[in-house]
Amino acid sequence: MGDRRYQARAEQDGEDGGALGVTGTPMFFITYSVDGVEKTRAIHGAQPIESFQREIDEALAEMGL
Repeated sequence: MGDRRYQARAEQDGEDGGALGVTGTPMFFITYSVDGVEKTRAIHGAQPIESFQREIDEALAEMGL
């Protein structure tokens, strides 16, 4: 555990995730476009497949598909 060769990368990943609103793992993002506007849905934590399906279905409906 004394090897620090990945420390800077791990810290940068943490900062990048924080900027995106990541508060823990796992976290999933569904990104899609509606009328040229990019939208994102986030799924926090370990969720059942139904949670993913619901978010995807809602995004598709919002897209008119």
